[in-house]
Amino acid sequence: RDRKDAGATALASFLEERWAGAAGDDERRRAIAAMGNAGAEENEGLVVGAMESRDEAERAGAATALRHMRGPRAEETLVTALSADASVEVRCRAAASLKGRTSARATGALRQAATGGDDEVRVAAIQSFGDAVRTDPSTHDFLAAIAIDTTQPRAVRKAAFQALGVRDE
Repeated sequence: RDRKDAGATALASFLEERWAGAAGDDERRRAIAAMGNAGAEENEGLVVGAMESRDEAERAGAATALRHMRGPRAEETLVTALSADASVEVRCRAAASLKGRTSARATGALRQAATGGDDEVRVAAIQSFGDAVRTDPSTHDFLAAIAIDTTQPRAVRKAAFQALGVRDE
């Protein structure tokens, strides 16, 4: 167990060094992606900080990287990005990274995003409900209401039908 912890800590340090010594934006983005894939708690602060970047691609990469980080700062950052980031791409990735999170804050943010705004973000939010459709009756009912509402955009309705496991006809 101690060897595993030591290895994870070493990897987290190595990835931070790669990020700090990055020669350019692409290298820095790759380091952030690697941190996300590793999911090391030690890197959470750095990845959360990348969400403040002026570079949309870096924020989008950081939102994706946060998908494996389960600390409260990661979830809070994703919820904030989903509701407030200027970039549709960042908001879509934040929604995707919230998939599987069951806190009231995360599900509330996904519900809010699913009901208004850009269609791409709405679709991403609907797709992120995952297993909650089968385990939470209120989520099932919420998505069913979207699916049958003919005033909703076609892509949004289709995503709701798919989330419910119903083939859209």
